[in-house]
Amino acid sequence: MERTKRSVLIALASMCLIACAILGVRFIADGYGGTLYWKGDEAYFFTSDSHRGYQVSYLAFPFELLAQNFFWAPLPSEQWGCSLVIQITPSNVERYPGACGGQNVQDANFLTPFDDGFYAMCQGAILCKWTVHGYVPARPEEKQRLDGGNSLIAAPQNDQLING
Repeated sequence: MERTKRSVLIALASMCLIACAILGVRFIADGYGGTLYWKGDEAYFFTSDSHRGYQVSYLAFPFELLAQNFFWAPLPSEQWGCSLVIQITPSNVERYPGACGGQNVQDANFLTPFDDGFYAMCQGAILCKWTVHGYVPARPEEKQRLDGGNSLIAAPQNDQLING
């Protein structure tokens, strides 16, 4: 009888461990944001939204909670993002959808306005320029004029005058 109880308890504990290893917790974080640039009678509103999903088994969950105390976070198991630029003039409003997709589609960073357009740092540390067709690599003369991207602003740009 005692042996049967022990066998049943071991079987239940094993089934619980297997279930905890297979089943899991899923976290989803959605984010939205936008930046408005204007000069004279023209404005550009750069928007983006993103979705990140994290999935972890119940067995690993306590270890992930513990690891957060050491400022470690897991990589997302799924990621999606999309951008949109809205150009506003006194006579017209135009929408320019950007690239949408998973981890291989990334938006530009350090977006900075200049007199001849908007420049940013694209994936692979490539200086790029925003056009109505999306971000394209900057031409050699633009790279030289902007010091290869060192003129881009990495700090918050709230209520600041940027590049004239």
